[in-house]
Amino acid sequence: MLARQHRLSTERFIETISKGKAFHSPLFLMRALETGAGVTRVAAVVPVKVGKTATVRSAMRRRMYASVAKELPRLKEGLDIILLAKALGSKGAAGLKGAKQISHTVAAINADLRVLFVKAGIVR
Repeated sequence: MLARQHRLSTERFIETISKGKAFHSPLFLMRALETGAGVTRVAAVVPVKVGKTATVRSAMRRRMYASVAKELPRLKEGLDIILLAKALGSKGAAGLKGAKQISHTVAAINADLRVLFVKAGIVR
């Protein structure tokens, strides 16, 4: 789980959505905004298109936060980041019962986030 100090507040979320630079990968859309604050904050968003039930969306969000927590020491300080999960066609879900449109395994999330962070230039 990601520590509270690394979670993005609602006010910062709105600003990051409107002013942040967008980066795309097969699994995620990321918006990043440099704030100059001493800590990097992250929000994970999983829309209904990814999973119809709250249980599936929450499981996906937890997977995303766990992957970000592993990568956080490698990221630059003073960033606000929003990660939005993308739905993937009609392929079966890996390990998430009832999620018809996602195949976001932990390994796939880790690999995709690493590539996305490098692409965005936010890795130290």
